[in-house]
Amino acid sequence: MRYIKTVDLWDHNTAHMVRTGQLRLQAGQWVRCGQEQPSRFVKIQDSGVIVAAHPQDGNTRRRFEALCKIYLKSQKGGVDKEERSCIMSLTV
Repeated sequence: MRYIKTVDLWDHNTAHMVRTGQLRLQAGQWVRCGQEQPSRFVKIQDSGVIVAAHPQDGNTRRRFEALCKIYLKSQKGGVDKEERSCIMSLTV
């Protein structure tokens, strides 16, 4: 899967498309969440909540790494597909 142009999640239609799977994002995709600086998409929770790492002290990478560890850990303790994608996107 390839990264696409920064996605505006504050656009209702775009957010709806992401939540319903019409638009698939991978971990690390740059997204806009109402701020000037872009955020990085992490995942969509089962409840429909979109999780993204927002810039914190001008550094989105640290926050993104932390959220990947929190949200993308496999319950079995290993590294799952989403987490691998998250880790790989850190090298981009």
